[in-house]
Amino acid sequence: MNDLRRCKGDFFFLVSFLSLIFFLIGCAPPAGREEEKTYPDENSLLILNSWGTGVWENVPDGKYWFSYNAIKKIKPIVYVWGFARNHPAARLKFKITHPIRDDVHITIRAVNDTRSPIYQKEFLPLVFGLGVVCGFPNDEVYFDITDVVSYLDDTYKTIEIWVEDRFNNAITGTLHGLALELWPSQPYDPDNPEMVVYPDQGTVTNVPIGESGALIYLFSNIRQNFSAMGLSPASRTMLFTDVSPVKTDRPAAGRIEHMLARLTDPSKENYNKVYPGGYGTGLNPPTEEQQARMRTSRNYIVGSNLRAGGSSSMDITTSRYFPPVGNQGRMGSCVSFNAGYYIQTYYSAHANNIDLSEVSWIPNAYQGAPSDPAVVLSPGFLYSMVNGGMDRGSSFEDNITILILMGVSSWSTQPYIDAVNPMLWPSGAAFKEALEYRSSVNDKGAVNPLTFSWMFLETDQDIQTVKTLLDNGYPLLIGVDANFYGTLSDNDIWYEDALDVNAWGANHANTVVGYHEGD
Repeated sequence: MNDLRRCKGDFFFLVSFLSLIFFLIGCAPPAGREEEKTYPDENSLLILNSWGTGVWENVPDGKYWFSYNAIKKIKPIVYVWGFARNHPAARLKFKITHPIRDDVHITIRAVNDTRSPIYQKEFLPLVFGLGVVCGFPNDEVYFDITDVVSYLDDTYKTIEIWVEDRFNNAITGTLHGLALELWPSQPYDPDNPEMVVYPDQGTVTNVPIGESGALIYLFSNIRQNFSAMGLSPASRTMLFTDVSPVKTDRPAAGRIEHMLARLTDPSKENYNKVYPGGYGTGLNPPTEEQQARMRTSRNYIVGSNLRAGGSSSMDITTSRYFPPVGNQGRMGSCVSFNAGYYIQTYYSAHANNIDLSEVSWIPNAYQGAPSDPAVVLSPGFLYSMVNGGMDRGSSFEDNITILILMGVSSWSTQPYIDAVNPMLWPSGAAFKEALEYRSSVNDKGAVNPLTFSWMFLETDQDIQTVKTLLDNGYPLLIGVDANFYGTLSDNDIWYEDALDVNAWGANHANTVVGYHEGD
């Protein structure tokens, strides 16, 4: 086995080197979408990588097969979430100047006359403990608070905004232009709010942050403007079904401990291992806090609420709504690339009936780019929000959290280039556009936890659940070990005997896009 892997690894390096030479002389491997399909001789899931086509694999289509027997041996983790057409009715706008983003904590609450909240949300709940200086963008930031406004009633009449210095250190900043932009009765037009409301205290102009405790602003004149807002479930329906696609529960006590342990490596500070040819990875493990939630929350998938398709073979990438196979380059953005570019683009194209079949992947001096960046979504938006200012990868949970809270902008508004400084946050235009592509919201615009779910694939029933989700249009994120790509067969199949469960450690995110059973 070790000799086989060493031989494969040498071949991998040689092919990578030759591919670079071909690219430099204008003979890059073809990036077309019409590759001849090969099928496995074992029942398998079809996995899409984010390393482009033709170099790391034997069949140049950007995909490979993961046999059921190998899956049950490795027990990889998968994530799935839903998508809803999002039409904000209330949007917070502000501008902050501050050299350290982690210092600034913003909370939005719906409160009563005694300032007790019925509901609240944070602008950015992710805290990275940045070891570098990462400030805010130089223009406005936008944040959808439709869910907060929807809780207003005759008792809870006021929106309360807290802006505070999280760590009470000597570094300060300023808050400017705080306002609520509202669409109480008109369709959402991102560039033309129906109404703009300022705090009861008046306009906010360069108010210091962190000098005298929390800044608290009240908007108490909102409720009367929303009598006709009508936030009904019909305005925020799921893309494929109004029913949660999965049945969930708490994981059985102790069942997931050994598998969670295989996701973590305390000795690592940088989870972006770059492979020969310039292929980044970047799957970070869940934090201790996230692992604690995983053990106790009812988000563990135990089955599906949907009907199986009954097919022996399917491939979501053949859909006219799926983007072309792409390449993340050297950045540790695998989760952002698969979640944002592949899955969220597919969801949004499906929701808006945007045909992507003519979009192709164009190689360039970096990792390449889609031929029409206006119709696909940007992994650059996601990765800049979750990497903590350093190119060291990111986690499944953080990326999906951003998709739920903030959405993701188009590639054209927030370009993805693997040489771009990872500390740079999205532009104001990107924040604004991203709100239209938020994921997994319920009738109040809030997070529906049943559509942010996960499991380890251990049994035939687990695999059947994945197949049912795929049949109904739900691709899944999966954690794999890129060290084992060298053990793929000539037809790009991971067989059970090629994978060493003791050496396996998930370091790379891919997307489950299909399956094949039978000859």
